[in-house]
Amino acid sequence: MLEVFHFITPLQFESFQAQKALTQVLKSLNTKSSYHILPLINLATMDETYRQGIESNTHTPSQVDYAISLDYVAVLSQGRSLARKFLYAMQDQILVRQNAYSRTMVTKILTDIGADMPLFAEERLIANPAMLLTKNQQFANQYKITKNPTAIIFDSNNNESGLIIENFSTTNLDEVLNQYLNKQHTSLPPYLVLHR
Repeated sequence: MLEVFHFITPLQFESFQAQKALTQVLKSLNTKSSYHILPLINLATMDETYRQGIESNTHTPSQVDYAISLDYVAVLSQGRSLARKFLYAMQDQILVRQNAYSRTMVTKILTDIGADMPLFAEERLIANPAMLLTKNQQFANQYKITKNPTAIIFDSNNNESGLIIENFSTTNLDEVLNQYLNKQHTSLPPYLVLHR
């Protein structure tokens, strides 16, 4: 089974594209996978958001990134699949349709995907979402992740190494993952191989 940890910046278009690419490739593989999206908000990852010119009447891009990250983590208590649907819908509204982030948008998307609104409201108010974002940052620091999108991929049948892939919306993901799964590490570029 593949364990995939995908570090993203919610308002980064490359992260949005990489999420779609990785989801598609994981579905096409002949192996089970566990896909974790980990919002990572820091000064290095915020630069892209500012360059894209995401605008809001009431929030700076960093506030919107942080708010979407907290919303996403709050939805996680209802399952990763539902949380991914929420995140994709938010990104589509802001990045593709150019709508401004608002609580009304959040409520509409949560209703559309069938989320439990009282549970979301409760999770959003407690400290756990912020703590999870801190854990994401600690996990990123452990593997020296500084750019988004970046994915760390481990195979449960391979205890020696994993893969680390940056900017993979343009990388031939299915070929790289199949080489990794077939233990053809020698044909992979050394910078992709992550030793445990």
